[in-house]
Order: sequence, then structure tokens, then C-alpha cells
Amino acid sequence: MIERSRGITVCLAAVALFAGGCAGAAYRLNDCMTCPGVDEVTRLRMPAPDSFTLVNSIVFSCRGRSINALGYTRVDTAARELSVAAMSPVGVKLFEFSSRQGELRTHFVIDTLAQLGPVTKAVSADVEKIYFDLFPRAGARPQQSAEGIRFACVQADEIVYYEYAGDTMDLKRKTLTRRGRVVWQVDYDDYRTTDAGRFAYRVELIDKRYKYRLNVNLKEIVS
Repeated sequence: MIERSRGITVCLAAVALFAGGCAGAAYRLNDCMTCPGVDEVTRLRMPAPDSFTLVNSIVFSCRGRSINALGYTRVDTAARELSVAAMSPVGVKLFEFSSRQGELRTHFVIDTLAQLGPVTKAVSADVEKIYFDLFPRAGARPQQSAEGIRFACVQADEIVYYEYAGDTMDLKRKTLTRRGRVVWQVDYDDYRTTDAGRFAYRVELIDKRYKYRLNVNLKEIVS
């Protein structure tokens, strides 16, 4: 699912200063001049479709319970619109929600999930993190990562890390930390090139605030 990127030599770098939407505070840097910047990473990545519809298998795990579902996801990255509906393996509708420009609308939630209270709303909002904001802001400087290259976008006491690796410079992980603690992270794996573009067929989202995990496996690209 969902985005893709192109790989690179690991270079020494450090915590960064950002422009255009990232923090304005200055940081001392040990810059790696041979590492590609955001513009170069963007150029290297395979073209991504602006809109697509996916069929996914979903496993939601929370508080010692797991729920399996088949989900249908429609994404329009240009309009920043998203709609998701899911049903159980026996065809029972579990939930349906949509968002436009960050405004979330819940259309239906089965009672079993509604009883989880704020967790249900968090899941709806967190799904956006899988499909949107897959690049750091322009001007972000590269850092060393275990697998390849990493960018950090700093705002107040929060940092969002973007890690790219592999010969195809795929986005492998996106992480938000607050005061040094991980709040949530999204891992992307099993990238495949298709006629519709390059997609991660396995995605795992972990939300440490509400202590739940969402595993999404891509089954079919409808459009």
C-alpha cells in the first residue's frame, strides 16, 4: 500500500533543520553531502497514482482481542480524500468511514467496535497515516538509518521520521515521537510493482497511545 521510493548508500548525518512546514528552530548538523535530499528521493521514486481502490485483509488487535476483516479502501491523494469500509469474513459490516482534507466522518461502526470508545476513532484517524504524508517537507536533510536513509521533520516536541531503503528507495517506516517516546509508527513491506504503480503489500500500524495494532495485507488493486 502504498508508496514507494528508491534506495541508496547509507551516509553519516544527524538531526535536522527543516523548511516549509517543519520546525523553524536551528539544529547543529553533521551533514552528509553525498546523501540525496528530499527532492532527489522524490525524483527517484516510481510514479504513484493519484487515486486508487484497494481490497485488503485486515487484522485489528487490541486488549488481547483480534478482529479479522475484509476492507475496501478508496484513496485520492491529490484531493486528500479517503473512504474505508470493512466486513467480517461472513459478510457482517463492521465499519465505514471517510475523510476529506483531514475532516473525518464515521458512517457506521458495529457495536462490538463502538464499545472500544476512543480507540475506534483513533483507528479511523490513523488509517490516514498509512496513505497520506509519505514524504518529509522540502528542505529536510538526510540522516543515517539502519537500512538506508532517514529524514526527520521537527515541530515543537514532536518529530516525524521517514525511513527509505532498498534499491527502489521504498518508504519502509514512518514514525511519530513526542518528547522522545514513540506515539505511533507505520511499517511498509513486500513492495511489488504493478500496472497501477508500486505498492506495499504488507503494512503494520502500531498506536502506542491506545495500545492497538492494525495489520493490512493488500489482496487486490481494483483501480
